[in-house]
Amino acid sequence: MYRCTGTSGETVFTTSKAGYRDCHRIRLADDKVSRHAPAAKKSASKAAAGWQYREGTAAKAPSLPAADKQAGVRVLRGAVYKVVHADGSIEYTNVRPRGKRARHARTRTLFTYIATCAACDVHSRVDWSHVPLKLSAYADAIRVAASRYGVDPSLVRAIIHAESSFNPRAMSAKGAQGLMQLMPGTARDMGVHDAFDATQNIEGGARYLAQLLKTFKGDDRLVAAAYNAGPDVVQKYGGVPPYAETEVYVKRVMTLHRRYRKAMQHNDAVASAGAGHAG
Repeated sequence: MYRCTGTSGETVFTTSKAGYRDCHRIRLADDKVSRHAPAAKKSASKAAAGWQYREGTAAKAPSLPAADKQAGVRVLRGAVYKVVHADGSIEYTNVRPRGKRARHARTRTLFTYIATCAACDVHSRVDWSHVPLKLSAYADAIRVAASRYGVDPSLVRAIIHAESSFNPRAMSAKGAQGLMQLMPGTARDMGVHDAFDATQNIEGGARYLAQLLKTFKGDDRLVAAAYNAGPDVVQKYGGVPPYAETEVYVKRVMTLHRRYRKAMQHNDAVASAGAGHAG
């Protein structure tokens, strides 16, 4: 089974790469798709939920932990369409088939999707001025990527905390993925093949931040706004756009950035003092 990009930018799960681009083989419990289509369908539906998901009707989720609800976790429902082509190849997609492909669409499978997007919650009850910081998570990957692209590692850490709360499997209803919530197009542009791989995600996110810092001349507020709403929108408004989510997001990132910078500077000072005494 392959995960590919279709002609309209949609994510496609298919047994044949013909006619698609950016195809990557995915491992299923049993890779003999033609004989085990139900297993493939189940795996593909879960994976499709993590890509360009079209939000459907929200389902009630009384069993979700309070912390997850505060962090923007939502339970949504969607559909995956199975298309059997004339050559026998099978395609799974979360975008309703049209034209000739629609005639070959045999089934539609509903799935439940857990959307974990900390950045999407405008009404978050998390106190970002006092929420515990995560100073050691992914330390090596952040240090290497920040150094490679000349980005403040405390900004990288603040973006990760604001976007996913350090959940490498985080997904948003719009398709953003992983620690730094990279959209599929951005991930592809940054050379990220697997956005759920923490090291690749951080590498791509730091590279993207470096581009934004150059575009907005090092203005952290505008960089945060562009990371959330897109650089074109920030340039259009000449500043932070008047979107509730973006305004809240910028405040969140700025708060976390100040806190991480102060904490990391303190840790560096302590480490330097310790090295001096040891010498």
